[in-house]
Order: sequence, then structure tokens, then C-alpha cells
Amino acid sequence: MAAQIVAEGVTVPGSSGVPVAHPLLRFLGPLDAALSAHEKMADPTTPTDPKEAARAAAVAALEAYRRGE
Repeated sequence: MAAQIVAEGVTVPGSSGVPVAHPLLRFLGPLDAALSAHEKMADPTTPTDPKEAARAAAVAALEAYRRGE
């Protein structure tokens, strides 16, 4: 996700051609919150590998976006 933002830039052309914030930026807050929660507690149901925790948080954020949350 971050690599795509870096490759495309933090702003992208909107539907009318006006630069807007990259749509994936909306996931950075939930991803950061999920990673912070992961760092603060040791829950056996959450992944212990930080990369796996980041992947799981990104997948959860994408699923929430698809559901319209």
C-alpha cells in the first residue's frame, strides 16, 4: 500500500482533473491504530509478526472500505 502511494504520489488527479489526496491515504489512520494496538497488547489471536499484523490490518481496512464503512 505505501509503495503504491510512493509510486503514484500523495495526490492524484480526481474525476474532474483537480489534484486530490490519494485514496489509499484514508487507510493509514486505521492501519496505524491497528499496529499501535498490536504493539500495546499481546493477544494470542493477533499475528505476532509486525509484517503480518500490518497485512492483516490493511486487509481489514480494505474489507471495511468495500463494505462502505
